[in-house]
Amino acid sequence: MNQKIRLCDLPLNKSGVIITIDLPQSRSRRLMDMGIMEGTKLTAAFRSISKTPIAFRINNTLIALRASDCKKILITPQNEAAYA
Repeated sequence: MNQKIRLCDLPLNKSGVIITIDLPQSRSRRLMDMGIMEGTKLTAAFRSISKTPIAFRINNTLIALRASDCKKILITPQNEAAYA
């Protein structure tokens, strides 16, 4: 069963794989330039008190995204036990 959740709902220190990005082309292109695209694995690292931005670890890099953008990105949460 492949559960789908919004990126903004990923708990801290949990990982997921991006399955869809529903943003305007200009924003999608900006994300792609940072290595954020379908199939990218990321981990929720930090969340500000105001809930935006949210920082994610992607390929050993920490990248902060707007919560409004994270709401438009669907991911499949990953079972960390499968990577142990």
